[in-house]
Amino acid sequence: MARQEWPKVLREAWQLNDPPIPYEVAAAVLKEPANHFFKSGIRLAPEMQHNRSVFYWWLAGMHEEAIIRVMRGRPNRGKQKKDERGRYLPQPRASENEKVSLHETMAAYIRHIMGIPKFAMWALGTNILPACTDRKMAQVAADIMLGKSSAELPVQESKRAVKKLVTHPYIRTQLKTGQALHPISRTIYTPGIIWPTQEEKDDWEREGSIGAQNIQQHRRILLKRAKIHPPWLQLPLYDTSNRKANG
Repeated sequence: MARQEWPKVLREAWQLNDPPIPYEVAAAVLKEPANHFFKSGIRLAPEMQHNRSVFYWWLAGMHEEAIIRVMRGRPNRGKQKKDERGRYLPQPRASENEKVSLHETMAAYIRHIMGIPKFAMWALGTNILPACTDRKMAQVAADIMLGKSSAELPVQESKRAVKKLVTHPYIRTQLKTGQALHPISRTIYTPGIIWPTQEEKDDWEREGSIGAQNIQQHRRILLKRAKIHPPWLQLPLYDTSNRKANG
């Protein structure tokens, strides 16, 4: 499920007065609208690849405690405590320093993708057509808003048109100030890639589809070891019998 808001550090990293909400970003980057549309993964340094993974996990709804555990790496089994039956107990809760480090890691990736012209113009949420001074720029601008690759243009011409757009004073000024002069609704490139709200996710689980039933079955298995679960882990079970009977 999509997060409903950005932590303070992440919101500030956008450097926009009205940044895209987490759901909009998830629908843009977890599955790009076209192959290499934003080119966000090309020639990334190892550290930035790590930052991207952490950011994508967070966008997909992974609990921050779980992400921090992955960032810690493999636990030292020699030091990890066990219960009375010899089973390893959960790792300790994330410290404040670890949470700060997590948010700074994601903020670094936000600053990185805001340096990608197509993504920056989408995130700005402004009408970019007034910056178009020729047909090629207009074609690229339309493709950005529609989430299409500019297949009609040769690659180099498309790149030049994107560069002319993002460096045009009309766009450059808005990105520098963080203020969209002509706000428009951002394109939701991949609707439904993640649930926008908890209510929609709960409704889907209650419908009793095959996928929802599989999730419920796995939760029942996990609940057998509830004593060793971290306190933040939630495994709700839903009665789908009425839905299936009515269907």
